Amino acid sequence: MMHGERIVTTRIAKISAALTCGLIAVACSSDGGTLPKKSTATKQFDTASRNMTNTAPQRKVQQMVTRMSGGTRPDFQTIVFTDSQQPDPHEHNPERYISPGERFARTLDAHNSVRGAHNLRPLTWSSRLANYAQQWANRSAKVRNCGMKHRPNHGPYKQLHGENLWWASPRIWSNGLRELQDINIQRVVKDWADERPFYNYAANTCKPGEQCGHYTQIVWRETKEVGCAYQQCADKSQLWVCNYSPAGNYIGERPY
Repeated sequence: MMHGERIVTTRIAKISAALTCGLIAVACSSDGGTLPKKSTATKQFDTASRNMTNTAPQRKVQQMVTRMSGGTRPDFQTIVFTDSQQPDPHEHNPERYISPGERFARTLDAHNSVRGAHNLRPLTWSSRLANYAQQWANRSAKVRNCGMKHRPNHGPYKQLHGENLWWASPRIWSNGLRELQDINIQRVVKDWADERPFYNYAANTCKPGEQCGHYTQIVWRETKEVGCAYQQCADKSQLWVCNYSPAGNYIGERPY
């Protein structure tokens, strides 16, 4: 949130997937879905959303945060901030270059703090998986303007690993100024891990209407490695991709 922004009220808004991901400022994420058996991967999408509106009268900046995982019901949350201090659209604020090493330096900490709660073996970083994730991030940027879609089950981009996706649109002010949302890997993994309350271990299911597939992939016992990638598009949207090996989320199996 930028300086001067205050959240006043909260309300839930459910919007269709096609509409939401085209709105003013969005962040979506998606896991690799539920795997029906060891040889194939069936991906499904589900999202969650929150709508917060600040009632300060002067100007608005809007952004939407949504997540998608292995469920079937679209359920988006929109966050709308109103701020009395709006950036000058004529000012040029160069974005600081962030190297991949810096961007993903806390990836293992973010994942392993979640796994540690279940005494699971820590994940290790895989450059192979990171390159694999970057390939899909680059492809998604080229053909979908960073739009979020999982790898297919066949063809040259066939899915070979577990996969979590997270996407954010730009922050757009009412005067038309677009800004890159300030996102880091800790925020991305936290969004996935925050699904924990929606996972019922005894029934091995997600709470009806909620999502938990990102979380279960993170804490999948057999998973040993993770590699992540990032891509930014010309409209200031951004896509984060994490791949996991061995993959998780197999039907009929508990994560740990």
